[in-house]
Amino acid sequence: MKKIVKAVESVLGRKIEPVNVIFITNRRSRELNRKYRKKDKPANVLSFPETRDIVLAKELIKEEARQYGFSFKEWATHLTVHGILHLEGYEHSGKMERLEEKVLKCLQKKKS
Repeated sequence: MKKIVKAVESVLGRKIEPVNVIFITNRRSRELNRKYRKKDKPANVLSFPETRDIVLAKELIKEEARQYGFSFKEWATHLTVHGILHLEGYEHSGKMERLEEKVLKCLQKKKS
């Protein structure tokens, strides 16, 4: 998790507040998505700025990773970055996608 936060900070050019990442079931994700987003289905990632929580639906992420050809860790990392950017105030946009790509490239460089 520290590497992900450091990569986000590097790309954004500033420190960010601490973040909590919590894995939950699809059932719980569906409940939260219904309550907070009025969508009656599980969400792979949900962000809660007031508590700095990112919740990840473990079963759904496993399914999607397999479907998209990623490892569980790779897809969970991508979604964690996505969630952090939401916590930092970014909404779905081309800018947010470009930031995600930069952070993920930064993490790949650190792996090498």
